[in-house]
Amino acid sequence: MYGNPYDDYGKSAYDIGDPSWKDDEYLAWILNEGEEESHTVEKKHVVTRDDKFYLNLLQGRIAQSIVEGVFRKFNFEVFPYGYESYLTNVIKSLSKSDSNHIVKKLRCTPDCIIYDTNLNEANLLEIKSTRLDIDRYWLSVDDLNKYKTHWPEALLTILHTPTFSLFFKVISDLDTKSKVTEESGFHGNDSRMGYRFDLNTEFESIETYFASIPNDSCVEYLEKIKIRIKDTFNFR
Repeated sequence: MYGNPYDDYGKSAYDIGDPSWKDDEYLAWILNEGEEESHTVEKKHVVTRDDKFYLNLLQGRIAQSIVEGVFRKFNFEVFPYGYESYLTNVIKSLSKSDSNHIVKKLRCTPDCIIYDTNLNEANLLEIKSTRLDIDRYWLSVDDLNKYKTHWPEALLTILHTPTFSLFFKVISDLDTKSKVTEESGFHGNDSRMGYRFDLNTEFESIETYFASIPNDSCVEYLEKIKIRIKDTFNFR
């Protein structure tokens, strides 16, 4: 899902920008090509808890809309499933500590269900976006453990925004045995530990899991989405 909205999955507007940005300015930021990762944070305003929550929520919804659009293009039924889809106001009230199994499972619910009507098969998608280098995607240890505990069968789906590429991996198949944990480096006070993944070699293309969607056709349609978004919002 967009992730716990109070956590940073990949970089968010909170990490590098001004929380007073309008939605279209923020969309321009996540679609900006080739901008390198920055470890220096310049904040023009104080970022409140609600600022961070809604900016992360916005980033997640943009990525989810793009991924859902791809599957709808190729005749899949798509059903929002993540708790952000229906319980935005409740999310902020769910305590991270002292919660039972149901609350913990709810907090990491995948974003959507996609259904292939021809094969009568469904998949859960946990969708994230990132601007990090393709060979340096970072996922926190805590988040990965939660996913493996509660939703191991879900497909972790990564939208790499600089290239507008999609990568997929069944969560239970993510191998961390040979990996060394490291800090995210997103901003100075982020000391969370996580794993780095090479999306090109450790994740799969859409065709690997969905044979009815040719890779070339997916790439072509993603490029059309990217052009349409930039033209609609008059981005350079």
